[in-house]
Amino acid sequence: MNGSLRKLVKRHEGVSLIPYKCPAGFNAIGWGWNCDSHALPEDISGYLHEHGKITVEMAERLLDISIGVTLENCRKLYTGFDSFSENRRKALFDFVLKAGYDRILQWVRC
Repeated sequence: MNGSLRKLVKRHEGVSLIPYKCPAGFNAIGWGWNCDSHALPEDISGYLHEHGKITVEMAERLLDISIGVTLENCRKLYTGFDSFSENRRKALFDFVLKAGYDRILQWVRC
């Protein structure tokens, strides 16, 4: 499923190798990595400060991290997540990725 999630994120999020403000006003980089909520890994942060941008490989790594963390959060929020249909899992994944786990916890009684 991770391959289809990568495609989903890449289809909805453009990639930027330089920091930018996302529509919600957060500082972001790569395919929507929220720099305000999640610190960059040290090596990527150092490279960004030295070069003013990151590499495509670094953006891919951030995407892998985002997918892994978001899937973990989906499993915490939604009992039986892995047994849901693929379309339902994708929809919930996209929601959690965009809204954020902490924000959802404020809305959902878990």
